[in-house]
Amino acid sequence: MSKEQKWANITPGEALRELRELHSLTQAELGKRSGADQATISALESGRKSMGLDRASRLAKALGVHPAVLAFPDWTPGESDGRKRPAKATEVARAA
Repeated sequence: MSKEQKWANITPGEALRELRELHSLTQAELGKRSGADQATISALESGRKSMGLDRASRLAKALGVHPAVLAFPDWTPGESDGRKRPAKATEVARAA
């Protein structure tokens, strides 16, 4: 068996949903803790709204995690060591 670690490629919304469910919170309960309404939590989880750093900070505080866990859930070790990584669709769209 290989000792190589595998990393999940998930969106901020998927990370939010996973953490919320791990804490056994409903969308409404997380909304109350973070100052957002249930509809906003739903839109974030489904990807209809962008996370943003400010929102990630508030949600992370409510969930007891570092904001980077929500803002950059698909970060993998090695990305900051100068190796080229594939462009994300949002980066390609911004460059166009």
